[in-house]
Amino acid sequence: MKKNNGFTLIELLAVIIILGILMIIAIPSVTKYISDSRKSAYIDTAKGIISGARNLVNTGKLRMYDTSATYYIPISCIKTENGAKTPYGEFENDGAYVGVTFDGEGYNYYWISNDTSGQGIKEITLSSELDEDDIESGINEGEVQGIIQTTGIDGKNNIKIFNSDCTITSNGSGSGSGATNPTGKICRPATVLHTKTCERASRGCGDVVGNGNTITYGTLVSGSPKAGDAFDCDVNNDGVYNSQTERFYYVKSDGNNSILIYYTNMNGQTTYEYDLSNENWHGPRTVYQYLPNTSSWSHSQLIAPGTRNIVTENGSVSTDGGTIDSFTYTNKAARLLTVQEINSACGITIGFYTTGELNECRWLLENIGLFENNDNTGNVGYWLENPRTISLYGAWFVNGQTRASYSTYVEYGTYYGARPVITVLTSNISN
Repeated sequence: MKKNNGFTLIELLAVIIILGILMIIAIPSVTKYISDSRKSAYIDTAKGIISGARNLVNTGKLRMYDTSATYYIPISCIKTENGAKTPYGEFENDGAYVGVTFDGEGYNYYWISNDTSGQGIKEITLSSELDEDDIESGINEGEVQGIIQTTGIDGKNNIKIFNSDCTITSNGSGSGSGATNPTGKICRPATVLHTKTCERASRGCGDVVGNGNTITYGTLVSGSPKAGDAFDCDVNNDGVYNSQTERFYYVKSDGNNSILIYYTNMNGQTTYEYDLSNENWHGPRTVYQYLPNTSSWSHSQLIAPGTRNIVTENGSVSTDGGTIDSFTYTNKAARLLTVQEINSACGITIGFYTTGELNECRWLLENIGLFENNDNTGNVGYWLENPRTISLYGAWFVNGQTRASYSTYVEYGTYYGARPVITVLTSNISN
């Protein structure tokens, strides 16, 4: 008979030992591969949701134009192709958010999350920097909620939180509007212009239209907006375009953004100092406080002025007093007009003790007492943003009775008021 050869016990043991060694070597690699794959899928899911948020913004469904705000969008507001399921579990509706900030030109997108298994990214992370190493275990929904309620991104501490139907219904610890997200344009062309009867016998309106004649402010829009065109803007987000109280005049556009000035000074023509310190290089620290804030002018399409590098009338960054500080319009929905914007809109060059510069721009002079009437107790005009180069205590203003822009001492608060200028995306003005 033929003899059958088999493995000996020693040979079998050797094979088993070798297989065991191979498994010891392979299992960690396989485990790491699986773990890395799951984390990679987690990141891909997060980026897909961020892409969904970007699409909502780009198509105009979410309008976030406050440069002082951090917006948080829950994933329940964002529709994605692959849903919100992670390799570990599902994202909670209140456990994953896309953070968004706007710098006046474009948007930055961030991510913070946890899912039902407690996996997530607790540190608010820029979308382009999301990495598998950012994923942690043991994160709960409350931690994420606590962070978004209190954390502004890049110093933008006006926190606005959307809910599941993509309306802003709550604010964190920052200040700002809780108004619902609008669907219409913020400004529409006026259909009727403001008029008054000139009461001055000379100077002011008397030199332009004559005593007893009608002053007409602004022009009706025809084609692309031009300086002086009248618009009615729903700045308080009540759905009403009030031609009396929400009248604005178009100043200029830089392409993406358009600038419009309010028809009157704030707070019943009350007058204020430029800066109580009597030092102009700090910027308009006193008068700016009386501009409308983001609670009263709450429309989310208003681009908050934020921090501005203001300059003098000739564009320099210093005065005889010192180097001009960067100026922040904290929690304001509007800012002051600049002499450069007047020059551009009216085709003039500002001058010291010159008259008649604004004869063709009388829309800048509406509701200035010493332009319209003989009441010498009325305000003379309103402050501009710019300090004066050759002075440590001079700043520019619009003068109604002489229809020009002058500079004067910053502490002269008995004559000059605060007139708001808003900034909106050019695409959000109807024409």
